Amino acid sequence: MLLKAGVCIKSLNYEIRRSLTLIHAWAEGLNEEMVVLSTNEGEHKAGALHYCNDAYDIRRPERADGDEAQRVRKLLGQDFEVTMYVDVMHIAYNPNRYDGNRRL
Repeated sequence: MLLKAGVCIKSLNYEIRRSLTLIHAWAEGLNEEMVVLSTNEGEHKAGALHYCNDAYDIRRPERADGDEAQRVRKLLGQDFEVTMYVDVMHIAYNPNRYDGNRRL
């Protein structure tokens, strides 16, 4: 696992930090190096879970197909949100949400 310069994972809360190991193994299964691009630093939407130390972004693996977000959701479990963007995968721990995309 690589960290972009300036990124620190020490401040992440337990559950989201624990997911890093699973995501690292998933990326290795794709023969890709996992690169954490952002945790609580940088600019995120107002109310983003990054600022609560419950989210991070990784570089989207080049070999990730359209079904990878669903595979990662299944790997992490129902308390996690996974959103795939063009070049970034966003992962957040949010046990209070009531479906795959919206929070209470």
